[in-house]
Amino acid sequence: MPEKTQNWYYLLILIGILLLGMTFALGWCAHSFPYEKLPGRPIVSVVVLSWIASAIALLAVFVGLKVSRTQRWMSASVFLFAVAFRVILVFSNPILEVDFYRYLWDGIAANQGVSPYSFSPDEILNSSASKPELVKLQRFNAQHPSAKTILSRVHYEKYTTLYPPVSQIAFRTTTALIPDNASVNTHIVSIKLMLVLFDVGVIVCLAWLIAVLGRHPGWLIAYAWNPLVLKEIANGGHLDSIAIFFFTAGVAALLWIAKRLETREREVRGEANEKNVPGWVSVMSGGLIGLGIGAKLFPVVIVPALGGYLLARKEFAHAAGFCFSCLIVSFLVLWPMFDQQRNSAQTSAESGSPTVATNDGLAVFVTQWRMNDAIFSFVYQNVEYDWGGKDPAWYVFIPNETRIEWCKRLVQVKWANGNPAYFVSRIATVSLFASFYLWVLMRIRNTESAGDLAGLLFLIMGVFFFLQPTQNPWYWLWAMPLVCFAKNRGWLFVSMALFVYYLRFWFADTDQEYSFLSANYVGVDFFDHCIVWLEFLAVVFVLMAVRATSSATLGAGVDLSAGKKDV
Repeated sequence: MPEKTQNWYYLLILIGILLLGMTFALGWCAHSFPYEKLPGRPIVSVVVLSWIASAIALLAVFVGLKVSRTQRWMSASVFLFAVAFRVILVFSNPILEVDFYRYLWDGIAANQGVSPYSFSPDEILNSSASKPELVKLQRFNAQHPSAKTILSRVHYEKYTTLYPPVSQIAFRTTTALIPDNASVNTHIVSIKLMLVLFDVGVIVCLAWLIAVLGRHPGWLIAYAWNPLVLKEIANGGHLDSIAIFFFTAGVAALLWIAKRLETREREVRGEANEKNVPGWVSVMSGGLIGLGIGAKLFPVVIVPALGGYLLARKEFAHAAGFCFSCLIVSFLVLWPMFDQQRNSAQTSAESGSPTVATNDGLAVFVTQWRMNDAIFSFVYQNVEYDWGGKDPAWYVFIPNETRIEWCKRLVQVKWANGNPAYFVSRIATVSLFASFYLWVLMRIRNTESAGDLAGLLFLIMGVFFFLQPTQNPWYWLWAMPLVCFAKNRGWLFVSMALFVYYLRFWFADTDQEYSFLSANYVGVDFFDHCIVWLEFLAVVFVLMAVRATSSATLGAGVDLSAGKKDV
């Protein structure tokens, strides 16, 4: 191996050690984030530390791409460091996260033979109803202090759970392995460890996919060492790793088919390699993505693109196998949740309510939730007219009288669920995404390279994220396994920018008044209407800048095309 290439490998190891130190530092900062909200939490320090770690991880990607493909220890080194980062953070206090308490309680309830979709935490803690299942959970809580503490810490306690059945199976399995008298901390570490195992599975699937598509193994660093991935799963304990694992495995299987089709089409006699594209792989791919949908619904977004690719290649048997298995698996695993939703709707109708059940977590999420959004917020604020006495956002340009008239007409629409501004914003952003998706499908129709297909799949997930009303940083992880196939390397910057979200907690703690463009904002309102736009526009600026200067500044010696091999 040339000495220069070997030096790049040694530099990569040094960067890995530096990131290891940064991970220890983040774990040390996590001690200042117990469950109880304390004044003076080092939120800004954590964000700055995460930015620095993200810059170092980004450097690691480019250094990794300089290492020779023949360096046999590279992939093993990347994997070992990735596991070490996760082990450190599994045992750290979750920073500004509480979602895992819901996961733990759902698992505890299921292990008591009660559907987690049946009762909200508030009902269990405060209801005096004599329903046998409710009484059973209340009695269990009274006998087990850890379970009672976990239930009391569940966020949005008045709503039932919104997490699909495949994730519920993971929650139930994890809590079943934990003694009922175990401490709360033992429960937290256990659920995070389970989620990290799925995350490690994502790394394994991605490493295989990178090899199949002939990409440089250094691209694995973009996911495996990414500080946002580490923060949201190993530290924060978000369930998304379950769905991401099945999503990545399913997409990897179909891209393997795409690679075989690409190779076959380049043969002089196309029929010679037909046996190299077995039909069971497309069925397995659809089944895996179906399981991903059953863990968290987002993988459904990618199904039309994958089915459309197979149809465009006239692989009708593969397309049928993929779509049929995805549909059947999705239906089977989601049925328990939808059946509960149907029962809740019937109960609501019998009580004379014109809208969805008021404690239905999934329905409320789909019709009301907003967080860290820019594009969606622009539409929403230009339809909404009542801000509870607060000043309208600086980007509102439609007269108030017009907005009042709109909302009066739309409030009667059943699907608006009493929130016409949200309803209109959903229609607008879904329409925009649908238009974009049609453009992508046209591109996919003419795509012959499996690498180009992977890049387009990433683009779907990336645009989908930025059009959502809820853009929690861990939602960006849905796109992260495919970011190494993006043609514009500016997308690597998104995970770094999203750490801005955690400054929202700092604004909430300080609760100061700010003025911007003749409007006044207090605390989180300033974040929601001003800082969010800086976050979003920074991403747009980087993407445009990288696109304009890609070959000159970042592409030296490395092909930016997602469909070609790197040097």
